[in-house]
Amino acid sequence: MNSYIQILILFFLFGGCEQKISGCTDQASCNYNDNANSDDNSCFYAEDWEDECRVCDLVPENDCIQDECSVWGGDGSSCLLFTKEDFADDTLIENQDCIVEDICLTRGLTEPLYNAVYYSGHTDMMTAYSLGDSVLIRWAEGTVSDAELGNLNFVNSLLEIGGLTNITSKDIVGYLVNLNIYLNFNFLQWTIGVNGGGTGGGGFSYIRDVVIPAE
Repeated sequence: MNSYIQILILFFLFGGCEQKISGCTDQASCNYNDNANSDDNSCFYAEDWEDECRVCDLVPENDCIQDECSVWGGDGSSCLLFTKEDFADDTLIENQDCIVEDICLTRGLTEPLYNAVYYSGHTDMMTAYSLGDSVLIRWAEGTVSDAELGNLNFVNSLLEIGGLTNITSKDIVGYLVNLNIYLNFNFLQWTIGVNGGGTGGGGFSYIRDVVIPAE
């Protein structure tokens, strides 16, 4: 074998085949790899992101992951998870969600939420409202964004928005009247009372926004 043929063989074996580099080869993408010569379907684009994350320069991708508070790139500090177990004593402070000093939410075995700072139950609270007591928290179905646009109709009891048996499928807003603050409530669990065909127990669980003190 002459030297010319040997050189050709060596060229094709070692120098003639381009090294495969996988990556995104679309220059219009957010993660275009200038060194890649083999597309690996990893390309992503600005329109793939949601909300404020719809920009290419938000890398690493973790910046565009929602935390449990539905905040993009958040650390979970803007919301609070509260749970009252079935048959837990609603008169005990550990079974009440004290949002602010004068609003601690809980419920009895079968009724909707009530403010335990001033009342012994939902019926007691509604009776007091009818006699002129100030309503400290009001409710509506929707989101804080809807409320800030003036699109919601607030009522004095969760019962008035209807369908507590399917409250876990609804967006709920609580309005702190004296503070003029709206809070999102995401109900995760609601034990249905006997009037709704359940056994009662008064359990519930939700994730809600945290009240941010005014500066």
